[in-house]
Amino acid sequence: MNVTTTTSSSSFVRTIWVQKGGRNERRFTIQPHMKIIDDLTEALFGDNRDLYQAVFRGQILSPRAIIPDDIADEDLLELKLYKTGRQVPTDDDDDNEDRNI
Repeated sequence: MNVTTTTSSSSFVRTIWVQKGGRNERRFTIQPHMKIIDDLTEALFGDNRDLYQAVFRGQILSPRAIIPDDIADEDLLELKLYKTGRQVPTDDDDDNEDRNI
């Protein structure tokens, strides 16, 4: 009888680069119990986690999305602050700072 055991990298402590709200990048350690984006934002922002949205490789990740296993050292997980009245941040957010779109 052959038994194969596989282990997901998410069961180990991992360190990734995050950028919170456009500030400087910093390293963050993902603990084994952190499985979804909401776990990550809760650890970083506590009760304010609903004010931020995760973006990885140009893709918006929902709070229920699994934290990607394929985050390389050169990758960055961005945590963008929602704009008032807007659900999805865009690249032209800086151009619209003073307007509620």
